[in-house]
Amino acid sequence: MNLYLMICGAGPADHIAHMIDLAKARDWDVYSVATPSAVEHFLDLDAL
Repeated sequence: MNLYLMICGAGPADHIAHMIDLAKARDWDVYSVATPSAVEHFLDLDAL
């Protein structure tokens, strides 16, 4: 199964890595697109 995530610069983006881990643990293929604000303020790209 595929999960497509659109990540913006809002507070819940701070927890996206946990959501991705949960989905991958259940055999989902995860794809994401992030806004520049999300990348700058919330995402740890190395961890993802």
